[in-house]
Amino acid sequence: MLWSDDAKRKELSLELSNAYCACAELFMTDLCDEDAAEQSCKSSIARAEEASPVNPEAKQTKARFLIVKEQFNVSCLARLLIRTQAIKETDFMIERMFQRNCQDWLHG
Repeated sequence: MLWSDDAKRKELSLELSNAYCACAELFMTDLCDEDAAEQSCKSSIARAEEASPVNPEAKQTKARFLIVKEQFNVSCLARLLIRTQAIKETDFMIERMFQRNCQDWLHG
């Protein structure tokens, strides 16, 4: 499959965002007792959102951080989670549409 430069850029941005999410998760768990763990976690989350603003994993990581720190209000957290779910549902619909179109093209 040939990818356009834009598709490659989006895929790499998503992978970079996911890597920052993984770092943030480490600072919330295994590395939580390290000096500056909280700041490193916040920074990783900010970089994840910057790398891919539409990455649902970044939204979920931010929501988990706010829950862990108990620094959230219910409406803000609900909006984050609803936005995450909407992104996932949209991605699922796009994937299904892409699969159907490929199947039609391959077998059509």
